[in-house]
Amino acid sequence: MAGADARGSKVAVIAIVKNEVKYIVEWVAHYRRLGASEIIIFDNESSDGTLDLLTKLAQKGFIRKGVVRDADCADIAPQVEAYRQGVVLSQSEWMLFCDIDEFLHLEDGISLDEYVSRLEADVGVVVLNWRAFGSGGQMDYIDAPVTERFTKGAVSQSEANKWVKSLARRSMFGRPAIHITYSKGRYVNADGTQFVSALRPDGKEEKSKSARVVHSPAAMAHFGTKSRTEFAEKIARGNAGVKPSSQRRRTPIGDADIKWRTYNINDEEIDYFTRSAKELRKEMALINKAIGAARADEQDEAPGFGRRLKRMFGLG
Repeated sequence: MAGADARGSKVAVIAIVKNEVKYIVEWVAHYRRLGASEIIIFDNESSDGTLDLLTKLAQKGFIRKGVVRDADCADIAPQVEAYRQGVVLSQSEWMLFCDIDEFLHLEDGISLDEYVSRLEADVGVVVLNWRAFGSGGQMDYIDAPVTERFTKGAVSQSEANKWVKSLARRSMFGRPAIHITYSKGRYVNADGTQFVSALRPDGKEEKSKSARVVHSPAAMAHFGTKSRTEFAEKIARGNAGVKPSSQRRRTPIGDADIKWRTYNINDEEIDYFTRSAKELRKEMALINKAIGAARADEQDEAPGFGRRLKRMFGLG
């Protein structure tokens, strides 16, 4: 796997966040270790310090940041708008569209650059299946990496894993969508075979899902539930994948309970991240140290008579 100093050149990672400050450093560290060429994160009206953290990360060169406001998204979902802006901001040939609870797993420690280099020239989108992780029985937040806390999930061919996310080639890019990007190129599964959409009961295509699940050599680990408390927080944040004016922006409590039962799947152990845990923590420590330095610099630059006196007399 690529190390902290091994930034790639081919794949940008684009995401939108809202009130997810607890998870961002780990997520950024993970994609830096995979060798992302760019990490672009948009804030959607957070109130928990997320925007401040993104600002510090951008100041130190770990990410590029943007802001998507609901008021600017009358006719488009904030998530789609973030993806649209991310395409404009990024310069990489490939773009991975995902959420902060989604961690790409690549087999055999390969990097993002290595993975896309193996794809055929006519491929426009790699359709990546979820690998759904459950709560593991946890009820509350624990201050530890998500990829260490949750290790149980759905068996590979579970219906929950038919949901997909997109890795799209810029030169064939059409327009963004939440799960499967529009492209002029060919759509393939993670293993390069032809992608086929799932079918609804009425026989129509369900384009956000795959007909079969492919988890090798790449899968999108989806920590969509986490603990019971964290799941409740997720529901309270609302759904950035729909227009702000839509009644579907807020999930009714009854529907939330159904979602919990549907996606809190703990059928088997999934050993995706054990081997990389130590190096991930090192990368997180590096990022946290830089954030601490940025905050210290900010305090030193803050106006104030007492601070000016300290500088005058060499006490600060």
